[in-house]
Amino acid sequence: MSLLIDKLPTYVTIHGQRYDLNTDFRYYAMFESLMFDDELTDQEKLEKALKLCYKNAIPSDLNAAVDQLMWFYRCGKDEKKRSSRRSAGNKRVYDFEFDDALIFSAFRQQYGVDLHEEEIHWWKFKAMMQNLSDNTEFVKVMSYRAIEITGSMTKSQKEFYQDMKRIHALPTPAREAKENNAIVEALLNGGDLSHLNLGGTANAGN
Repeated sequence: MSLLIDKLPTYVTIHGQRYDLNTDFRYYAMFESLMFDDELTDQEKLEKALKLCYKNAIPSDLNAAVDQLMWFYRCGKDEKKRSSRRSAGNKRVYDFEFDDALIFSAFRQQYGVDLHEEEIHWWKFKAMMQNLSDNTEFVKVMSYRAIEITGSMTKSQKEFYQDMKRIHALPTPAREAKENNAIVEALLNGGDLSHLNLGGTANAGN
């Protein structure tokens, strides 16, 4: 699906039935935050994610529901094609909650967009976020987090980047060592989700 040619999706189809999705970027910022919430169990994360993103009803086929949700979350792209700005290897370089002011300011600076006031489709938001300029403080901070300190750097360079990494370090959940724990594996690989109790309707944000 092309952002330039096709209409932006607002629903997915599962077994011939339409299921509307919440499309505003805020839902998927919350979705990402859920995945890194160390106070929730894997089951709680998955249940909350489906209830958050499906607008009216959650499909009874939960594996298909997750597969379609992840398709939408990835903006119709393959997992391997996601922007490298999201992570450096397995290391996160931004967090929607921790970096909220930086992200808000970057959009205001580059696009003149007030994220507090605007409703923006997730796919549009991601395209804009992935193309933020190196002149924004947000992109600079992501670069500091991602850069690898090597032996070829001068002593002053090493000290500078070590300081920047320390100053701008993200809070790290205890279980993040296994790539955002088992919930991400379930979301990406379509594991067996039939044991979850989701009810029949989605109540966004609850």
